[in-house]
Amino acid sequence: MASSKTARAHRGGEGAARDAAVAAQYLTPDDATRYAASYEGRRPAARYFCSRLHVVDAALRGAPHGRLLDVGCGPGMLVRRLLDIRPGDFQITGIDRSPAMIEAATARAKGSGDDVAFRVARVEEMPFPDRHFDVVVAMGVLEYTDAAGGLREIARVVRPGGLVVVTMLNPLSPYRLVEWFVYWPMVRVLGRIEGLF
Repeated sequence: MASSKTARAHRGGEGAARDAAVAAQYLTPDDATRYAASYEGRRPAARYFCSRLHVVDAALRGAPHGRLLDVGCGPGMLVRRLLDIRPGDFQITGIDRSPAMIEAATARAKGSGDDVAFRVARVEEMPFPDRHFDVVVAMGVLEYTDAAGGLREIARVVRPGGLVVVTMLNPLSPYRLVEWFVYWPMVRVLGRIEGLF
């Protein structure tokens, strides 16, 4: 674990600034609620999220049952889905660096019994023993972290022969290009117009 702290300390400027920006995104329960709402309905983000869920569902077909870790679980949307479509298949642990996200995930999984647990933790420094999980899922989290440190920790906590499913945003995907060059600029312009009134 000391190596993760050392790596984070050496990232310096840009990495530290990104880390602070990510930490500041989801500080309150309202932030977590807004995040979850952004993936509901028929918006592009919701469609993209559903496509990632489909990939994870396909990867988990035939996966070993047992302990599953959802790294960067956010408000528990994947956990809830697994509880609904694969009841009893996994003993699920979700981690997220945001206490607000863990609170939202706990509420979303309410009534699921002892098969679900959540903890505030970072992917680069997970508080689990070596080879503890049969399945580790990291859906859309590594792009916001020290990815190399996160992958080392994932490799450490998954058992030999276990399954690791990682999804990452492709910065050159049509979705990402539209988001960066059309959606966010339009949101900024509309915000300015709204500010005028």
